[in-house]
Amino acid sequence: MNTIVQKGKSKRWKGRPYTRSDMKKAIVTLAEGQTIDVTTGI
Repeated sequence: MNTIVQKGKSKRWKGRPYTRSDMKKAIVTLAEGQTIDVTTGI
């Protein structure tokens, strides 16, 4: 499993620039035939 850090984007709010906070994302690679059940754990 790999992780990447997406730097916060620069946005404008009422004419004022601000930076969104950075986000850390996980890259999950599945083997052939593997699935992730997104309905569990809710």
